[in-house]
Amino acid sequence: MKQLLGISGVLLITGMLLGACGGRADVPGNKAQADEVPVQETKINAASSGTKGSAETKEPSAAQEKCASFYPHGGGASDADIVVDDEGPTAILAAEDGTRTEYGISGAAMNASVEALKKLKACGVDLNTPDAQGETALMLAVENKTFASDSQQAAKYDQAVDYLLEQKVNVNAKSKAGQTAYTVAYVNQDQQTVEKLEPYATSDERATAKLYTELGNLTLKEVKRLVEQDHADVNAGFGQHEFPSFFAAVELGRTDIAAYLIGHGADLSLRPGDEGGISILHYAVSFGNLPLTKLLLEGNYGFDANETDGLGIPLLSRAVSQSNYEMVNYLIEQGAKANATYWDYGEEVTILQDVDEDDPDGLKIKRLLIEHGAK
Repeated sequence: MKQLLGISGVLLITGMLLGACGGRADVPGNKAQADEVPVQETKINAASSGTKGSAETKEPSAAQEKCASFYPHGGGASDADIVVDDEGPTAILAAEDGTRTEYGISGAAMNASVEALKKLKACGVDLNTPDAQGETALMLAVENKTFASDSQQAAKYDQAVDYLLEQKVNVNAKSKAGQTAYTVAYVNQDQQTVEKLEPYATSDERATAKLYTELGNLTLKEVKRLVEQDHADVNAGFGQHEFPSFFAAVELGRTDIAAYLIGHGADLSLRPGDEGGISILHYAVSFGNLPLTKLLLEGNYGFDANETDGLGIPLLSRAVSQSNYEMVNYLIEQGAKANATYWDYGEEVTILQDVDEDDPDGLKIKRLLIEHGAK
């Protein structure tokens, strides 16, 4: 499978590249990885079974036929600047040191390669093609500009954005997390790109970006206007873990706003974050927000005091490890099992082991847990 990289690396041709199209091309994914192979090592046996370019390779589409040449069943890729296989076209750019870099549409955008984008376009690739996360080339170019090491590199991302806008891509496309190119630029405080995308932004995009970025300073009245009148997307997720606004409200201690958003469109099934994610209930407990925890457990939201997060850690464990006596007592009242166990790095752990006995409340919590069956 073709892979792509972020700004720090490139994806280089390895192993067998079969089937080519002498001009331009695509690839999904978003993990950075690189393997360097000199040009002379890219010559391969195109007829090998089960490899790119084998007899099972699909016939070219009408778009792929636009390339100067196409040979899915034979020929080496060492002299090609496009490879077409059943995943679609991939642009291949030669470097001065003789290595050849493979770019799909997402990789081209993430690495700000206008040359690769042009080759892909010429070979019939739709520049609106999203990756597995639903992010388009425009979104990826805007997002990765944030990681540019200097102004010169940032300028390359500006050029990629300009090229994509010239090609009239769908500026308002949404990722699976609900992001658009404009909201990403706004959240990243990239004023230059914000101004560039402003003419294309919809009122709900502006409201979504404002709700997330200015949440800590907004009054509840202002939040209501953004949601009810301007149609801000309360479920759009941003940042590394793609937390939506109602998660951000919990983190900022804005219980009033979190409660409002929960009652006005928040998708409580969302589990943002790594390792299987975390629910809004776990997030509230993690931040010691007892009022919101009560709202979620006592309201008709389908939560349970014994639920675990993506790592299998129970709610009660989080409260105990924080020495939050009030939260621990409340969760037990709501049916949380004091004798529950979970696995931590291959070791079975009890709730009692989470107690911090050096904390004054820790000893109170220990007694409370033992009273309710903890061992």
